[in-house]
Amino acid sequence: MIPTFFKIRVRDKGKSFINLWIPFFIFCLPMLLIAIILLPLLIILDIFLQNRIIRGSFSGVVFWFFQLLSSLRGTEIYVSNLKENSLVEMKFI
Repeated sequence: MIPTFFKIRVRDKGKSFINLWIPFFIFCLPMLLIAIILLPLLIILDIFLQNRIIRGSFSGVVFWFFQLLSSLRGTEIYVSNLKENSLVEMKFI
């Protein structure tokens, strides 16, 4: 399942913090637009390279991309700065 939200939390010196909940589809819209523009080229390459030595399919990249997006769910990234006592948390929910 593709993540639905991207959560960013910034803590500064242990006192104040900022929470941002960004819908994940906002990141997917530009990628979808690029994929639609490149689709005719992808189909032509698949037809041209179908009987060549090159194994695999360029359209397989599309399926790999969606598998990559699906595997992001539950990923947590923590970045801290010990000198300034600040922390940035990023989560795919």
